[in-house]
Amino acid sequence: MSKIESAVEDRLNHPDLPAIIIGEIGSNFGGSLKSAIEMIEMVAAAGCDFAKFQIFRADWLVQKGSYAHSVLAPLELTREWIPDLVSACHKAGIGFCASPFDIEAVDLLATHSGPSLIKIASPEVHDLPLIRAAARTEMPIVISSGLMTMEDIQVALDCIREEGNPTVCCLHCVSDYPTEPADCNLGMIGLIAERFGVPSGLSDHSPEISIPMAAVALGARVIEKHVTMDRTLDGPDHHFALEPGPLREMVQGIRQIELALGKETEYPIRYSAEKRAINNKAMVANEAIPAGVVISADMLTVKRVRTGVRPRDINSLVGKKALTNIAEDEVVDESNTG
Repeated sequence: MSKIESAVEDRLNHPDLPAIIIGEIGSNFGGSLKSAIEMIEMVAAAGCDFAKFQIFRADWLVQKGSYAHSVLAPLELTREWIPDLVSACHKAGIGFCASPFDIEAVDLLATHSGPSLIKIASPEVHDLPLIRAAARTEMPIVISSGLMTMEDIQVALDCIREEGNPTVCCLHCVSDYPTEPADCNLGMIGLIAERFGVPSGLSDHSPEISIPMAAVALGARVIEKHVTMDRTLDGPDHHFALEPGPLREMVQGIRQIELALGKETEYPIRYSAEKRAINNKAMVANEAIPAGVVISADMLTVKRVRTGVRPRDINSLVGKKALTNIAEDEVVDESNTG
């Protein structure tokens, strides 16, 4: 088991920890185990936490003889490859996960030690037996909300909880391929978290790297992004997926944003005492002040000095007498007034 696979629940529920980034290989491996493993290595090299696949049988998913069947049948993942894919993920230092589209696929995932989360694709949110089976594995569940109503989401979440599985994340998703930035509606990320009381995230189908970055800034705990070796390849999911270079840039951008967000804390955040000292401002004499003279406000000014009376406390000096001769630019404080 990889490090990320043992930390999914913590990463989902603690905003101080990095968001989980899933590289969605899906069916973009071209029916080749060798290509699938190469894509796992690419996803890992880009800095993603998980490589994700889809497990379906076209015969069980759509009507035989339909156009959808002709498209999906060549894209099926050979189920006997799963141990090899899990092993490749672990060798690359990342987690393996998948979207099962039937209960047999759920059972298959449950028999392997590799998977540590199950992703429910948007069209399967209505498949409550599938959701219940996934929840009973006790693995964290990530569901997408594309094409769903708020009521649909609530029903799915209730099913997961009824099966005793407390760890679930709901991804905002727009089921347009590709999704234009104007249609991304990232405000849903916060709304989902607030409405349903679960961590939220983004399943992004835009061809951009900026959209997932913005999602993390808005509180997304999971980012799912389709990946490809080459956008020009044939297939339904290549044209909007990220190639290796942009994928790496997206991951780096997300991690930089997380660093910039920091933690909620009172000022000063982490400035050293030395830095604060050299930028401190305090009251100094605006002119020479002889001993015994009563100090007025116009005799004082503000300059950068390491110690002294702060400008906001000027009234603590006004009306006092100079105890010594105070030179111009000399600090005026309790030591030379009284």
